[in-house]
Amino acid sequence: MSIPTKPYENVSDKAQRYGEMKQELTAWIKKGMRKHKITGMSIALLDEGEIVWAEGFGWADKNKQRQADVNTLYKAGSISKVFTASAVMQLVEQGKVDLDVPIQTYIPELKPKYHFEMNTPITLRQIMSHRSGLTGDRLSGMFTEHPKRFDTIIEHLNRVHHPYAPNTVTAYSNLATDLQGIVIERVTGERFEDYMEQHILKPLGMKTSTFNDGHVVPELMSQAYRHNKEGIELPLRDLPAGNLYTSALELSRFANMVMQNGDPILEPNSIRKMLQPQVDMETTHGLGGEHGLNWVIDEPDLNHLGRVAWHNGGTIHFFSYLVILPDHGLSLVVLANSDTALAFEQKLVHKILKQAAAIKSGTPIIESTPTHSAYTPMPASMYQSLPGMYATMAGPLKLSGSGKTVKGKFMGLTIKLSHHEDGWLSPHPRLFGVIPLPAKIMQGIRIKPVEINGDRLLIADYKGSILPIAVRVEPYTIPPQWNNFKGKYTLDEADTSYNFFHQLHITESHGYIIISTRVPNQGKLKLIVRSVSDNTGVLESYGRSGRETIYFENANGRPAIRLLGYHFIKDE
Repeated sequence: MSIPTKPYENVSDKAQRYGEMKQELTAWIKKGMRKHKITGMSIALLDEGEIVWAEGFGWADKNKQRQADVNTLYKAGSISKVFTASAVMQLVEQGKVDLDVPIQTYIPELKPKYHFEMNTPITLRQIMSHRSGLTGDRLSGMFTEHPKRFDTIIEHLNRVHHPYAPNTVTAYSNLATDLQGIVIERVTGERFEDYMEQHILKPLGMKTSTFNDGHVVPELMSQAYRHNKEGIELPLRDLPAGNLYTSALELSRFANMVMQNGDPILEPNSIRKMLQPQVDMETTHGLGGEHGLNWVIDEPDLNHLGRVAWHNGGTIHFFSYLVILPDHGLSLVVLANSDTALAFEQKLVHKILKQAAAIKSGTPIIESTPTHSAYTPMPASMYQSLPGMYATMAGPLKLSGSGKTVKGKFMGLTIKLSHHEDGWLSPHPRLFGVIPLPAKIMQGIRIKPVEINGDRLLIADYKGSILPIAVRVEPYTIPPQWNNFKGKYTLDEADTSYNFFHQLHITESHGYIIISTRVPNQGKLKLIVRSVSDNTGVLESYGRSGRETIYFENANGRPAIRLLGYHFIKDE
């Protein structure tokens, strides 16, 4: 990595610049924490390996009057994945692991099945870039008082049908990350959490960080909070995917290791490979090229600052960010103990890094405003073929044609699509179909219909990042047996697990079966269920949680549903 020459005239100049930034942002952070009901937070900003701002805000434990500081321990959630990737790359360096051989080389009992013909092997490279095609989560038993070992997920992976063929779709998977941990254990003969402690954490001087619930220092561990009230953070089954406990100070040591090209735990070539795009243009057409090996290397709101490598994390209550800007020699860590923290954390990360990059460069770095080509009449081929029903993670999108225009119905809004000369479309949301809305979520977004691997998609361009947002669902015949499954379902679980949702509703709309539920911090989800057989269907969307199989069955004479490891029974 090339790090620019220091722009500061002297040490005091550097201290003054960051001092002014800290003074300005501290009040903003405290105000934001009050607004978003965040009880405690810790941050660490590094400039070329030197900590220029490390501070805690609010409470690690409000009841005990223990303030959050840079040594406070938090659960880092999915930031764990970049640590797991580092361990895998150590074994690659030693010649013990090959990223491009079938995963069954290390886990021979893994035998995934599909709703379609599949003979393509899954590799660790695909697993580490979220292109394995494997199901993303087994929510049942994920957070629970007494979780099973993460290697027990093999049984689940062999039982369910998987959404995609390997190497075709970028779809985030926690269970696939568990397979990385299993490989580490099989190759080394050590328990995953022990290997991580001895070969990753200790060499980096991360003395209080751990993947082992039993090794957490109670005096340093933050209490969990839900809207400023104490919550219960249950243990996690998926250790390689999300069980790292760490502090802002110690996580900054890991960030600095990356900035120092892997020293002292990895070779420079391993860091280069981890931060290299893993996209396969032939099979994915560039969609999802934002992933390296367990790292995310694309962030629309930071890409104008040069190269970026990052990962965030979330558990029941804890949320975290780790971001590195190699071209500026900057890295930032943010950890919070509240279930409402994610949105504010993202704003904070962007704000700090943009200001720090401006300090480093000596001038504000202006983000270029996307320019769109002129509007033109929509081609006949488009307004004739575009109408139809599309599935998104937020709900169904129905596009319909009226003359030479296309409008959509989505989340209670009417959306008019305007055509540009370059073939992209701009969405214009309207309330009640007539009142224009300045919807932030749609400002600066352009969409385009494409066909990839037999799927008709709508892709979005947001600040140069291209992502699939919807997949077209062709009309299908609803199996007669499915009529018995319409109605309300309640989760049939009687243990100490944290359940992501408790009820499902199965309805019919416009000739499609719809499943709806409500998920904490995400709101209401409403997905189209496409028929596969008389007793199975798939949730239609594209990417994470898309094409998951829903199994229709009977339990003691009552309709029941299996989904993501959960079992639901129809209400009387």
